[in-house]
Amino acid sequence: QCGKYIEIWNDVFMQYNKMTEGKYEPLKQKNVDTGMGVERVVAVTSGFNDDNYRTALFWPLIETLEGFSGKKYEGGNQKPMRIIADHLRATVFLISDGVKPSNVEQGYVLRRLIRQVIINGRTLGVKKSFMNEMSKLVISLYQKAYPGIGDHATIVNELKTEEEKFAKALERGLRELGKYKEIDDKVAFYLYESYGLPLEVIEEIAREKGQKIDKKSFEKALQEHQQKSRAGAEKRFKGGLADHSEESKKYHTA
Repeated sequence: QCGKYIEIWNDVFMQYNKMTEGKYEPLKQKNVDTGMGVERVVAVTSGFNDDNYRTALFWPLIETLEGFSGKKYEGGNQKPMRIIADHLRATVFLISDGVKPSNVEQGYVLRRLIRQVIINGRTLGVKKSFMNEMSKLVISLYQKAYPGIGDHATIVNELKTEEEKFAKALERGLRELGKYKEIDDKVAFYLYESYGLPLEVIEEIAREKGQKIDKKSFEKALQEHQQKSRAGAEKRFKGGLADHSEESKKYHTA
């Protein structure tokens, strides 16, 4: 039966786009993945068609962030709040699965997630540590569905250690930044990649020196770096979407 429904799904629903008037138009690209993940399904069924982050999966985290930051989930605050909620949830699950922050593979991904949480917290004006309380909330939200989500003490210890390391890295980055008389896009990217120094901080110091960073060149360097990282990851982790065999398509669709 499963094979039959997969065949129907691929032949009908993944070939056409249903227009508002009920007309079906062929898609330019035939897809296996609908993109209808858990968050989108919950958002639609909960009546939040335009914002996944207002559902019970994320909203308690957003409300907690409003309390920490003293800012509302609106305007320019939405993006950093969404990043924090999403990344912190992923962080809790990764640590629960035994991943530890490092400079390679899964550990590198985890480290970048944690640092993005900290950076976006600072963007919201949150200076004190907030990951402890929010990680407790993530566990309470998901523990019933995922009993093996892990021990809170272990998660907090990993987060605390990484936060302290990142604070030191930021200090080193600021000292390194102080050595440069001219701050251009190349220097900005080096400090961002090597020390995790946020672009906003680098731009602020550059402005104090009467200089301006070429953001387009910075973003281009960042995209090139990300493409290289993705290419390396695809070589290491074959399978899943990197494998387009019929069997893989069926399993993925299911």
